[in-house]
Amino acid sequence: MKPSKVLLISIFITALILVVIGGVTSIALANKTTGVETVNTLEIEQTYQQREAEYIQVIEQANQQLTEANAKLQALQNQLNHSQPAAQAPASAPTFVVSTEKAEEIARAAADPKSILEKKPDLVNFES
Repeated sequence: MKPSKVLLISIFITALILVVIGGVTSIALANKTTGVETVNTLEIEQTYQQREAEYIQVIEQANQQLTEANAKLQALQNQLNHSQPAAQAPASAPTFVVSTEKAEEIARAAADPKSILEKKPDLVNFES
């Protein structure tokens, strides 16, 4: 290429870039002046302080309700402790809902029909 053609192409590209940049800048400035409202920082700070005060009030109310509920719960616990006898006699023998025979039948039904029972089942009370 001849140097004059290269010079003309580079001038054309430079002019095109400058036109595009100028158009984008003018659009940005037009949007900035008309579309954006001025924000009052004092108003924002007051709104923030008001919300913060409301949050603190709600938290204090919740804490007060918790304190009242805990007091009621403690009173009920004290009533329950006073109404029960001081010492209860332990049960002489544990009562089972499932007998050893019933446990054996349940185990046989759950196991393989060909399996052989090695010993009698032991009943266990998991609640005490």
